[in-house]
Amino acid sequence: MKLNTLKNYLLFLLISYLGFNGHLFELIWNDYADLNFLFGLWIVVFFFLTHVIFISLFNLLVPTKWLVYITIVFAGFMSYFSSRYAVIFDVEMWRNIFQTNPGEAGDLVNASILIYFLTFAITPIALISYLKVDFSGSFKERVLTRLMIIASAIITILIMFFVLSRPMTDFLREHKQLRYYNNPSYGIFNLFKFSYESVFVNRKFDPGHYHTKVEEYHSPHEPIHREELIVLVIGETARYDHFGINGYKRQTTPNLLAIENLISYSNFTACGTSTAVSVPCIFSLKKDKDYRVSKAPFEANILDIMPADEVNIHWLDNNSDSKHVADRVDYKNFKTSDLNPICDPECRDVGMIPEIKKIIKPDMDNLIVLHQMGSHGPAYFKRYPVEFEKFTPTCQSENISLCSNEEIINAYDNTILYTDYFLSQLIKELSTLTDTYEVTMVYVSDHGESLGENGVYLHGLPKAIAPKSQIHVPVFLWAPVGSSDVDFHQTLKLKDNEFTHSHISDLLLKLAEIQSDAYKLNEQPMIIMGD
Repeated sequence: MKLNTLKNYLLFLLISYLGFNGHLFELIWNDYADLNFLFGLWIVVFFFLTHVIFISLFNLLVPTKWLVYITIVFAGFMSYFSSRYAVIFDVEMWRNIFQTNPGEAGDLVNASILIYFLTFAITPIALISYLKVDFSGSFKERVLTRLMIIASAIITILIMFFVLSRPMTDFLREHKQLRYYNNPSYGIFNLFKFSYESVFVNRKFDPGHYHTKVEEYHSPHEPIHREELIVLVIGETARYDHFGINGYKRQTTPNLLAIENLISYSNFTACGTSTAVSVPCIFSLKKDKDYRVSKAPFEANILDIMPADEVNIHWLDNNSDSKHVADRVDYKNFKTSDLNPICDPECRDVGMIPEIKKIIKPDMDNLIVLHQMGSHGPAYFKRYPVEFEKFTPTCQSENISLCSNEEIINAYDNTILYTDYFLSQLIKELSTLTDTYEVTMVYVSDHGESLGENGVYLHGLPKAIAPKSQIHVPVFLWAPVGSSDVDFHQTLKLKDNEFTHSHISDLLLKLAEIQSDAYKLNEQPMIIMGD
C-alpha cells in the first residue's frame, strides 16, 4: 500500500474522532480537568485507540472509501443527537429508531439537523470526492496494514493499563457511561449488535404451555352475575413527578384529584426507557431478569393466553403501534380520522373513548387496552388542543434546542393536563357502566422523560444510567366501590410498595379472575380482591 494512502487513512481516523466527539470531550473535561489533567488526556487517547481498533476491524470487511463515507454519515447523525439531547446509541436506541413511524420521526427533523448534517456530513464527503483523496490499495495490503494498526493500538492500551492499572480500574468501574459517547464506534457497534439480534432471533411464534380458566365466581351479595370490564390505559412519556396528584408544585391533574376511589401508586419503576422496550414488557409473561425485547414479539403475552371464548379483548391505538403485543387480538388504529372523531389535525386520545361501548360484550369478560399518544416529544405542543395551553410561554418548535427550559416544561406540563382530562373523561364514561359490569380502570405510563436536567432531554438512555425522571412512572387504579371486585381500602394500603411493569400481567389475570400457571407469583401483589 502506498504511504500516502496509509497516511490518509490515519488522518481520517484522527479527524473523525476529534470532529465528532465534542460531547465525550466535555464529559472527560468535567471529570478530570481539575483532578488529573494528564490522566484525563490519557482517557482521550484511550478512547481514540478503541476508535482506531473498531473502525479498522470494520475496514477489514468494507473498502476504505466506502468505510469513510459510512463513518462520516453515521458519526454526523449520532453527534447531532448526542450533543443536543445527550442521546446514547445503544441497542435499544437503534430499536427505537427502526420502530419509529414517519410521523414521529418528522417531529425530530428540522432545519437545525439539516444544516448540521449538511455541514458535518455531506460537505466533508463532497470535499473528499472533489479532492480525490486516495484510499486505494489491494485487499491483501488493506488487511495487513489494518491488522498492524489494530495490534499497535492494543499493545499501547495494554502497556498503559499495566502502568496505570489502579486508576484505570477505578475509571472503568466509576465512569463506564463515558464509553457510551465514543462516536461513532459505540453506536455502529450497537447497530451491528441490533442487526444480529434481529436477523438471528427465532421468529417462530411460541404460544407457551399456559393453562388458564376463568373462575366461576358469584358474590352472595349479587343476585345477578356481572361480567368484568377492565380498561388498561398505556400512557406515553409521562413522568411521575409532573402529576399534581403526586405532589407536583403545579396542579396538572385537577380532574383526577376530584375522583373518588382512585389510587396513585408512588413507587413504580418502568422496564425500560423507551416504548419499544416497555410496552412489550408490560404484557410479558417473563420476569424482569428473563425478559428479552428481541424475543418478545415471538412469545405469548398476557393477551394471547386469555381464554378467547370467555374474554373479549380489543386494542385501541392512538400511538405508533402495539410493538407486536396486539398482533393476535382485535386492533384498531385511531391515528386517523377514519375511526377517530376528534382530530384537529392531530387525532386526540379522547377520540378512543366512544369506541368502548361499541365493542364490549355483556355476555363475556372484557379487556380493553387504550394506547395513548400522551406526552410524546419533542413536539409537546402538538399533544394537546389549544384550550389546554394553561402554562405559558410554551415551546412551539420540534427543535427544543431553540427553546428555554421553562418553555419546554410548560409545554410538557400542558400534555399532562390533557392526560388528566382524558382519564377523567374515560372514567366518566366507565361510570355509566358500573351497574352492568364489574368495572376497573388501570393507567400505567411506558416510561418517563428528561426535560433538561443535567443537559439531558427526551428519553431512551440505558436503564443502568438513566435518571429517575425516565424510569419513575405514574400508575393509577380506579376501582369504584360496589362495582369493581378490588377491595379499595385494603389496596390503598399497598400504594407505596415497590412495583415494576412486571407486575401488570399478574394484575390483569387477577382482575379477570383467571386461574392460571402464568402468574409470576410476585411476592407483593398490586391489589387485594374483595370477598
